[in-house]
Amino acid sequence: GYAASNIPNYVDNIHAIIDISGFISLETFFKAFVRGAISICRPALKRYEKKANPSFYNSNAIDALNKTKAKILVIHDENDNMVKYEYSSLLLKENVHNPNFQLIITNGKHHNPNYTYDAVNYMREIFGKYSIECKKKRIKTLDDRFKYFKDVDWLRMTEQDKDIWNKIFDVIGE
Repeated sequence: GYAASNIPNYVDNIHAIIDISGFISLETFFKAFVRGAISICRPALKRYEKKANPSFYNSNAIDALNKTKAKILVIHDENDNMVKYEYSSLLLKENVHNPNFQLIITNGKHHNPNYTYDAVNYMREIFGKYSIECKKKRIKTLDDRFKYFKDVDWLRMTEQDKDIWNKIFDVIGE
């Protein structure tokens, strides 16, 4: 999502941008995840990124999406714990004024807004039980992990939301 929504900062000839659960900038990412007592580390992280990625460290999707002529579809969930909605898509909603900008907000799909609700709930159930088993030290080895996940219905856990994908294909196909 971060790369997709920031690409107009570097490339002009883009037909469509699809951003699923992306963050806007490293600055907003750091605000969301480097909090509390460790927030004093933000300047050091920014310096590190500037050194490691001098051409990209300061990219901001708001700037990119406002200037592009591409069709834009951002898909995000209000309950995303990995890429916080209030530090990402909410800011896009408030600050992107491009007529080609569309935003789809789901609720209850967390970091997987393109999955079905059943897939997301099943995934949370499977990984919730897995976490408990690990904490109780019943899963210790790689073999234990293989045994635990052996009977997981991976197709069910990754089932895609056809309505979301139809909207994605509509934007790409326009």
